[in-house]
Amino acid sequence: MAGEKLTPSEGGKLGAWKRKLKSAVGLGAPERPDPNPFSPSAVRIPVAAVAPPEASAGGLPAVPVDSGFARRTAIVTLNKIDGVTTRWITREARAAGIEGNALADLTSKASLANDDKQLIGDLAPDICAELGVDPRKSPLIVAGAVLAAHSASLLMAVMEIRDLKEKEAKRERERAAATDRKESTTAPSHS
Repeated sequence: MAGEKLTPSEGGKLGAWKRKLKSAVGLGAPERPDPNPFSPSAVRIPVAAVAPPEASAGGLPAVPVDSGFARRTAIVTLNKIDGVTTRWITREARAAGIEGNALADLTSKASLANDDKQLIGDLAPDICAELGVDPRKSPLIVAGAVLAAHSASLLMAVMEIRDLKEKEAKRERERAAATDRKESTTAPSHS
């Protein structure tokens, strides 16, 4: 019926973009502002549609998300992020002097359980569909997520190397100080 607003799935992506463009350039009907800025009609909360489009811009049915690829992408990304998280916790715990069972317990608590990773991996196709995202059609996002997690892992490795160098330098200073004390106590006195 004329004048009725279409749902995002009825209007498709093109219709949604057209409406957004019209309102952005002022081609839509002007709205009169409510004199009371706190009235419910004055409060505008943007809401995004999460339903996947039923047809592409060319009128063809939407291609379903490759569920295997979505799962693999989610699990690879989660594993990378989990590795960074556990290394960070391990580093901070060791800096606080925590070792042994207490360190293992903290690391275990910081790590995302394998069951949780699997659950998120299993839900990944549904999450992609709900967001209207196909990981195969968004390779830059997928590559960016994996490389960002890898970069964080690299940063953690560099920080761990610096920690090791600092510990070694501290040991060298302690050895030098011990040698100096030993030499000063064994040096002959000239009295």
